Amino acid sequence: MNIFDENETEDVVRRYLEARGCADFIVESGLTGLVDRWNRIASQIASGYDGALDEYLNDMDIRDILEDALDVAALPDDHDLRQRVLAADGQVRAVTVECGPIWGNEVAEAESMDRALQWWYFIRPREPVGMLRTEMETEGLLGDA
Repeated sequence: MNIFDENETEDVVRRYLEARGCADFIVESGLTGLVDRWNRIASQIASGYDGALDEYLNDMDIRDILEDALDVAALPDDHDLRQRVLAADGQVRAVTVECGPIWGNEVAEAESMDRALQWWYFIRPREPVGMLRTEMETEGLLGDA
């Protein structure tokens, strides 16, 4: 007997997203939308992320929101959405390197960001391009972690 209820899970996740103060379009897209969004971000990073640093920070916030949403959803480990997140994570990890906290040391300390648990806040594209490269260089994110 399957006790997992997709609709109930999406409702729980949407309530979490609302409580976290996420934008309406994030709330409406729910867990599936977050997973889809993270997969698109992973593809962008793999193909040469060309956004600004603020966009990259927002995209890594999506990964953080997704992590908490997965916890709230309590999906089985073998659920398709979890597997899709793991695949996207692998794609991102393959083309990134560790760096200092992308939000800066003060924010990382104030928010108790954990390098092991919130790895997405401590990575950058291996070869950032365009504006992202310029802004990461200015922020001192192109050196070693």
